Amino acid sequence: MAKTGLQLRQARKAKGMSLQDAAESTRLRSDQILALETGEYRVFNAPVYVLGSIKTYAKALGLDPEPMLDELRKELKENPLRFPRSDSVTMPPAGSGRDPVAPSHWKMAISLLLLLLIVGLGSFSLHHMRERREAQIPFRPESGMYGSLKQDLPLLYLPLPNPPDPPGR
Repeated sequence: MAKTGLQLRQARKAKGMSLQDAAESTRLRSDQILALETGEYRVFNAPVYVLGSIKTYAKALGLDPEPMLDELRKELKENPLRFPRSDSVTMPPAGSGRDPVAPSHWKMAISLLLLLLIVGLGSFSLHHMRERREAQIPFRPESGMYGSLKQDLPLLYLPLPNPPDPPGR
């Protein structure tokens, strides 16, 4: 067990805190708290997260974090750890022309094209319907086609290009 971890565990127990209490007060997971106390830093993604978590945990316990951080830096220098999560991320070589962010640009471009297609189709449909409505010829029922109907009826729109000739003419 690391010297830093031992100090943290003793301070936590002296305050009567459980691992869960410490996790809630620091917003760290309980497995991370346990890892800090036992010196098993591989739970973290990189050394910077270990140092930040030690600082947060020490402050929550009312300890001065600077001596612990100095001790931890020495410890990590003497025994460098490999953090598998951060080592597994590989970036393409500089100048290779491959951009690791490019797939998200494609998704955004495709989404934008679909949106434009939908708006264009909607606009075309509205324009077409408006032209069709204007091409219809109003027909008044007073022409005699409907018998005794008078002018109190509204205009009727028929889809015919020309009104039919009234009967009897």
